[in-house]
Parts: sequence; C-alpha cells; structure tokens
Amino acid sequence: MTCRSVCLSIASWVCLSAAVWGAEYPAFTFPQLASGQGLTCEIVLTNPGSQVVHGTVYFFDSSGEPLSVPLGESSVDSWEFTLPAGGSVTTTTGSAETLAVGYAEVKVDRLDSRVAGALVYRLGDHELSVPGGSLVTEGHIFVDQGPEGDTGVAVANSSDEVLHLRLLALDSAGNPLASKEREVPAREKFAELVYQVLDGLPAEFTGSLHLVGDRGFTMIGLRQRTSGALSTLSCSSRALESSVPLRFIASTDQGMMHVTADGQVTKVMDRHAYALDVYDSNVYVGRGTKVEVYDSAYRLIRTIEVDEGIWFLRLKILPGERMALIDNEADEINIVDFKGQLLASVAMPPNGKLQNIYPAVIGGDLIVSETGNGQLFLVDLRTYEGKILRDFSSEAAGNLGPLAYADGFYYLSVGGERIYRFAENGPAALVATLSEHNITGMKIADGVAYVVTNSGGSLLAVDLQSGETQSLATGLNQPKALSFAPGTAR
Repeated sequence: MTCRSVCLSIASWVCLSAAVWGAEYPAFTFPQLASGQGLTCEIVLTNPGSQVVHGTVYFFDSSGEPLSVPLGESSVDSWEFTLPAGGSVTTTTGSAETLAVGYAEVKVDRLDSRVAGALVYRLGDHELSVPGGSLVTEGHIFVDQGPEGDTGVAVANSSDEVLHLRLLALDSAGNPLASKEREVPAREKFAELVYQVLDGLPAEFTGSLHLVGDRGFTMIGLRQRTSGALSTLSCSSRALESSVPLRFIASTDQGMMHVTADGQVTKVMDRHAYALDVYDSNVYVGRGTKVEVYDSAYRLIRTIEVDEGIWFLRLKILPGERMALIDNEADEINIVDFKGQLLASVAMPPNGKLQNIYPAVIGGDLIVSETGNGQLFLVDLRTYEGKILRDFSSEAAGNLGPLAYADGFYYLSVGGERIYRFAENGPAALVATLSEHNITGMKIADGVAYVVTNSGGSLLAVDLQSGETQSLATGLNQPKALSFAPGTAR
C-alpha cells in the first residue's frame, strides 16, 4: 500500500454523528474514516460531564450508505457505547483485506453532553490522530502543494438536504488562484487532494483553501509528505470575509427559506413560525408551548418544553442561555432559561390595539416594538424591570415594526413601509419609504438594511445613506420573520 494511496484513502474518511438508545442528538463529527489493508482505526471517546452518557457511533460510506467495519469478532455498521461520568471508552477496528472508506456520525442521549473524541490511525509504526469536529458553515485549511507532498481535504454533509459549497484557493499572499461551486448530495462526502478539488491550480503553491456552505458541514485537511509522513490540518471555522455572502433565514408559509444576498433561495425545513431566532449557530423556532432547536445543518437537536400556561407569538434568545417569550394577548414577556423554567414575567402596558412585538437585544436590554400604542418597550436584562423607551405616537404615524441597531443608531420600520433612524436622544429622521408594504423582518449589515415584506414577498436591500432600494430575492410566500443564517457573524 503506497503512501499516496494511504493519503487518498485517509482523505476519504468522514464524519461522526452518534445515534442512541431513545432520543438521538448529534454530538460531533470526524470527517475521516478508513480501515483495512494494514490500516487500523482506534475510536477514543471521553466524558468530562457528571452524568452517564449512552450513544452510538454509526459508520457510513462516501455515498451515505451503512459501512461495515471489523470490530471484535464481526463486522458492524454501528457501535453502541456507555460513558460513565468522567469516564472514557475505546474500540479499535481490525485490519481487513479490503479497505473500508467513509465517514461516521456520533449521537448521544443527553442534550447537555460534553462528550469529546478522536480517531487514532495506525499503519505499521506510524500513528495519526484526528480530532472530532463540529459543524461549520464556513472554514479554511492551510495548503502546501508541491514536489515534497500533497494536501487533501475531506468534507461531509450529514444533513438530509443538498449542501451547496463555494470553494476558493488563495496563495500565501492572499491572491485568488481558483474558485468553483460544488454540490454535495444529502448524506454524502468527498475527500480529494486540493488539485483535484479545483482546476487550474499551479503545480506548486503554499496558501489556503476556503469553503462556504449554505448549511452546516464538517471538514478536515490532511498533508502527506513524500517521505510518508502524514499530518492533519484542522480547519478554522472562518473563511475569507469577502468570500462569505450574507445569508438569511426567512420564515414563510412554505417553510424556512435560506436566502443569500445574491438572490439564491433554498428551502431548508418545513417548519415556519413568527417565533424565529438564530443564536450560537443554532436555529430556534417556537411552536405552541415548546421551542425547537435546530443545528446549522437544520437538523432537530433538541426540544425545550415551556409551561403550558405560557403562550407566545415571538421569541428572542438572550445572553446567559435565556429566552424571551413574548405574548401579545396577555401583554407580557416571559423570560425562561434553556430548560424552559420561568425566570421572570414582565408586564407590558396593557392596550387593546394590535401589538406587532418585534424583539431585539441591544446592549444589555431587550427592546420590543411595540406596546400597541406607538411605543418601544425596554426590559433591563439584569433586573427584569420594564419601561417605555420611546413614544413615537406623535412623531411617526403608523404601527411600529422591526427594530435594529447599528453604528450608534436605532433603525425602526413604521407603518409597514417607512424606515426611520434615531439616536438615544434627538428626533427621528426618515431614511427610506418602500414601494412594498408590511415589513416583517429587518437586519442591518455594512450600512444596508435587509428587509422582507409580507405584501411583495421580497428580500430588499435598503442603503441607509441614500435610501435607495434594491430587490434581491422574490417569491417568498408571506414572510413572517427574518434572521441571519447560522454562521453569519454579524
């Protein structure tokens, strides 16, 4: 077995996501798996938590089908494990005549699991350790390509939907060398040398490979020297800033839509709700008396049950693993922790009028637009005391809509079509008036307000200096809420 074939084989391994007895929650992934022809793989798992964790490691080939690997006296496509509190467990694949190449997934039975792991590969006297990885929506690896060795990359899509990737290679001075877009089918992976991933690269260069996806994926780099030495190149969770498009999640009557600023619209889940937020690369969707949490691959990873007496139309994730559940019927804001336990109830000014209640966290405060009487309502997140932040009833006629904050200014939609700018003190200034009505979501980045409108079903970009408006995406069916997509650092 040649060094080059070992590199290609190891660069073809994949992700880990464990299933478990009862409920299953993704833990982490190993985007490399290979065993056979003299190559063995030791799976090492540790549990730093204070609770016993049960789980399962599932093995898949590159097309997402179950993969049999030799463990003990037989070949299996999964391995169940139990990790005591503070404990560890290992198992090692045998070296069959046939090389098994693919990926693995690890799932566990506890939402609060802190299980970690690594794969240790052995070939003769050589060992190579590959750490477990988390989902990313963008990332990059170091590339060293030349006569003394090759660099490879493995990417796994463990979701049930197609992964759309953008790939960009740069030299050591940051100059672009090649780029392309690539689809990775649901549950599949690819593992290739960098010169195979992108056409037109120079035979020798040192630089980096950047990847950006429309959903979560796992990746890892591998470098092989002609001497036979192998090393892993762990990926960063960030790509070149200019290569990452702005990405949004819009809740519509047809489900959750992933929308990019260049107009690409992809359905990512059937769920839809007014209660939508994204926090720490997870998507939170409120439904009934519970909040469903999805990872950046839009897979359900947990459900937070709240008290049946708490009804809410919208939600906002707060610092300190808290949520604001906002009720426009009882005129109250309920603050709960991530276990659904009630921490505080804050009464809003009672009013019989419609309350749009669009929440935003600005500094250490939760601000809700509106009270139902043209007012912004503020909750101090340290004391849970509420007060009127500003009264717009005589300053700007119309129901108050989504609120955002950028560069020292508040931006507020009023009457469903106008956007105003104001500071903590001072009058509000009209920024833009849209031709489409009923703004239902607004996010700001780089001097531009991105809004969705219920009447036109569009994502619009509004220049906050000139007020000029550009349509970026259309055909959204009754959008109800807008958020930055997981992994969009804004």
